[in-house]
Amino acid sequence: MHIARVLCQLAAAPQPDAEPAILLLDEPTASLDLKHQCDVLNLIKARSAKGRAAMLVIHHLNLAAAFGDEIVLMTAEEIVGKGNLDNLLNEDLLGHTFGCRLRVVSSGDGGRLILPCGDDTQNDNRSGRRMMTLPDELVADGVAVPLAIPVLISTDIERSVETYDSKGFTVARAAHNYLILRRRAVEVHVSSVAHAPEPHCVTAYIRVADVDEWYAAFKMGPAKRLSEISDRPWGMREFHFIDDDGNLLNIGQMLPTHTVYPFGSAW
Repeated sequence: MHIARVLCQLAAAPQPDAEPAILLLDEPTASLDLKHQCDVLNLIKARSAKGRAAMLVIHHLNLAAAFGDEIVLMTAEEIVGKGNLDNLLNEDLLGHTFGCRLRVVSSGDGGRLILPCGDDTQNDNRSGRRMMTLPDELVADGVAVPLAIPVLISTDIERSVETYDSKGFTVARAAHNYLILRRRAVEVHVSSVAHAPEPHCVTAYIRVADVDEWYAAFKMGPAKRLSEISDRPWGMREFHFIDDDGNLLNIGQMLPTHTVYPFGSAW
């Protein structure tokens, strides 16, 4: 009834130019069977092809992946990612958004499917071997912690908390000499030291699905050095950040298409 009422209102427009430029729809496929879900979205897609924008709220991930041109992922509190499909079909990002473990698999025809992970696969990696058991609060948040987590050093733990808080990190766990910081599905650890070794360079590469949003966040607050963000020849869009203790974070996102350079060749 919802979509039918909207289409009747559009058909009643006195002239084609009187139709609204943007069509706003809230769950237009709710309570429909699969065929009619596809029929409705094909109808909306056809109208968009004629120059009419359509904005939909939808919870069905596979329909969004199949029909959406641009997707915005949201939780109840924040926009966690936006852009084209290639940048957002990230298992960590989707898991954080929907609060459960999800897997992105090939459909065999060039497309992709988003599937929930059952309890018996929750702690398995892709090789089928058992992984470490994650803390309950991480699983509940949909966080998939990587097997290697960077540990930064700090000569002033309170200063580190202030620095990374300004970049959008929160303190997940804290002791007098150790921090676990988290920003969505990314986790870094910070260990307190009395004196930074000379010379020293603690470096970590963090791969994300929305690097421009991360860059905007890292421009806030203190930074000893923050590079410009740019597309790099090795297929990543990235920037780097050095904090007051000399820790170097490289943060990047894989580009949808890039030139593969042979090893040893000049860029």
